[in-house]
Amino acid sequence: MKNRWLPVVTIILLVALLITGCGISQSQYDAIAAELDQAKQDQLATQTELETAHIDLEATQMQLQTAQSELTTTRTDLQTAQTDSKVSQVQLQAAQDQLQIVQSDRQATQTQLATVQSELTETLTTLETAQDRIRSLQEDQDAADGKRAEALGYAEYVDISMIELFMAAGVDPRYTVSSSEEWYAAMHDKADSLGDTELVNYIEELENGTNDKDAYLNLLSIMWYHCLGKIEQDME
Repeated sequence: MKNRWLPVVTIILLVALLITGCGISQSQYDAIAAELDQAKQDQLATQTELETAHIDLEATQMQLQTAQSELTTTRTDLQTAQTDSKVSQVQLQAAQDQLQIVQSDRQATQTQLATVQSELTETLTTLETAQDRIRSLQEDQDAADGKRAEALGYAEYVDISMIELFMAAGVDPRYTVSSSEEWYAAMHDKADSLGDTELVNYIEELENGTNDKDAYLNLLSIMWYHCLGKIEQDME
């Protein structure tokens, strides 16, 4: 490998600090994840309410069917009482009173059914709102994860590109290579994984080589500036 020394050690420390500090704000990332967890819990509670409403609706429908059956039976009894000359007026009145009670119960059951249906509609609306919120939060979290991964990728690229400088400054690099070819290959792989053609062009310029130390360092500086700009963009 070329033995390159960077005159200003301060530049090395500044880039290293930017590398270790890159990424999406942890508090923003945690807030999105916490809000997503809460929305999922709200959805579970709403689904439970929906299941309870369904059970209540089925019970009310059974009560209505029973009331309708009792009404039919009472009407039959009334008709029998009216056509039977031996039935006393007292029994006829009792049958009519019973019919009125059954009709009142039926009306109450219908009112209860309407209430349950209204609650069911409201619960369904709440569930749809919760699902929409979860989808929105999931999209936010996916976007945050994508930016975080990209920022980390650029930081790793800068880390790899500074291996020579780290070694020259007596700092143990996080990545190790055994030759210039391996160093270029590592940078190529990282640039390809980021899908950044501009970085690929910088690497090819470095591979072409230059005997001018300042030109070599200037090219590295431009490449780092490009990576730091991408990291800052992901952190916005």
